[in-house]
Amino acid sequence: MDGSNLYTLCRDKEWPEMRKYLSSDAAEEEKKSNIMYHHGYGRTCLHRACRDAPDDIIKTMLDIGGKELVMKVDGFDGTVLHLACGYGASYNIIKMLIEVGGKDLIMAKSSAGYTALHHLCLYIEEHTKVAEKVKLILKVGDANLLLSTKNSRGEIPLEIATEEGASKRIKKLLTVQSTASVADMQMEPAHTQELLDRSNRRAADLEATVETQRSENADLSNEKDDIEKKCKYKVDKLMRIISKQQAELHLLNNSSSDVEVGMKRKHTNEEHEEGEGTVVQSQTQSSKRSKVGNAAGISSGSFIRNQAEDDDDDLVNMLMSRHMALRKELRSAKAQIVELKQEIDDLAI
Repeated sequence: MDGSNLYTLCRDKEWPEMRKYLSSDAAEEEKKSNIMYHHGYGRTCLHRACRDAPDDIIKTMLDIGGKELVMKVDGFDGTVLHLACGYGASYNIIKMLIEVGGKDLIMAKSSAGYTALHHLCLYIEEHTKVAEKVKLILKVGDANLLLSTKNSRGEIPLEIATEEGASKRIKKLLTVQSTASVADMQMEPAHTQELLDRSNRRAADLEATVETQRSENADLSNEKDDIEKKCKYKVDKLMRIISKQQAELHLLNNSSSDVEVGMKRKHTNEEHEEGEGTVVQSQTQSSKRSKVGNAAGISSGSFIRNQAEDDDDDLVNMLMSRHMALRKELRSAKAQIVELKQEIDDLAI
């Protein structure tokens, strides 16, 4: 067994195997060396184990490694107590670590200026028995200095706990001893009031933001209703136009049919009249005057017939042009209806 294997057992939560090795006949120096082994980010087995290992394994590791082990830091200068407070470790584990590391462990700061108390306040929702843990840390450490120490962001533990929704009891614990005076170990009223005012202003800003969002949502809902009404009105109007155009198109179709029937009848009559004119012409061929008169009558009839045919063609062309124009308008109106219905569907989403 080497340090890497032991760290892997901690990572994989192979606690029975860990327990078996720690209680084995292996030399104490070997066990200590393996426990001190630095893995990723410079963390030891104890750094990893303090997250969720059973109490007896933590205690055995502390008995072997002692204060030298608990004071080991990772790549961010974080101690095992930093990680335990960040992981929400149990009160018993935090107590065992403090009993070995003492004040030095509690007062240690990470590279970002965080003490273990900063971490506890930052991850306060992960913890149980928060009040007991805070009291223990303040009792063993320099309470005044801990409560007034600022991290790299200029925050003291009370400010972090307030932002994370700590209870009044916890804020009171962090407030009573947070002071600039070591003698009375109480926070100046002005500073306390400033923190309370800041918290109240933040709450008021959040309420105003929520109210603004509600108002904006109501305006958007009203605007959506207005747009839907306008779109539905346009659809209804276009439907009426389509109905009217369809009726007109139907009439045009009927008119076209009537014209075609009339033209066929007229052509039939004209052909019949031409046949009769030929018979009369052959019977009166002996009379020059009659022949000339008949020739003039036939010529006049042909002119009238050609003119009538031209007029009929113009009427048909006009009807067909109107027919095509109406079909184009119908297609355009239907396309607009599709677009408006799509807009209504989009608004409903």
